[in-house]
Amino acid sequence: MSQQTTVLAADNHPVFLKGLVSLLKDANFNVVAAFCNSELLLDTIRELKPRVTLLSVNMPGTSALEIAKMVSAEKIPSFIVLLTDTAPCNEFVSAAMDARARGVIAKNATSDEFIWALRAIARGESWLLRDLRQSLIEGSEKGFLAGVLTNRETEVALLATTGLSNKEIGRKLVLSEGTVKVHLHHVFSKLQVKNRTGLAAALGPVSGSISTKGEPVSAFAAPEFEAAPPPL
Repeated sequence: MSQQTTVLAADNHPVFLKGLVSLLKDANFNVVAAFCNSELLLDTIRELKPRVTLLSVNMPGTSALEIAKMVSAEKIPSFIVLLTDTAPCNEFVSAAMDARARGVIAKNATSDEFIWALRAIARGESWLLRDLRQSLIEGSEKGFLAGVLTNRETEVALLATTGLSNKEIGRKLVLSEGTVKVHLHHVFSKLQVKNRTGLAAALGPVSGSISTKGEPVSAFAAPEFEAAPPPL
């Protein structure tokens, strides 16, 4: 029998929290604690070290983002997932990245999407569901990338996900191949990916379809924990 993934859940709505705990248990997660406020939350995370910690962004008291930052700063081996009532704005996704959260999931996700995402996160992946992922690849003027990359870096990054070579990107943007390489290096560094494969995972092809269950997004920072338990 595979080891159960430990989860701590926190939400300010008791009814939602009860349903969430039931969903997690039905999916064979081990819910080690559940909270409706943040009073003892951080101490419990320190003590129990759940593999995944689910935090509603509307929790009273210490904010979910602040808790995520403290967990990261203290190197507590728990993957923080932020729960939002609806698809969050691009600025919030950027703030989640800065706080080193492992993922963002909207509460209006389906049960299958939710569990799919949590299992991926428990394996050590980072996650945005499809609606959030779409916001990453909107235009360079309006999308999330505008808060992370320069306009030129965004143009290069989005063209790179279409499979164009550096030379072809240069022709489209009237840049030298060397300049394209420099821009891509900056893109990889800012989005914390190692190559075009990682970039494609982070952004997805501009003209491609969006998965019905979401995709791993490696733009989220990855805390250096011990290896994840095997998938459920």
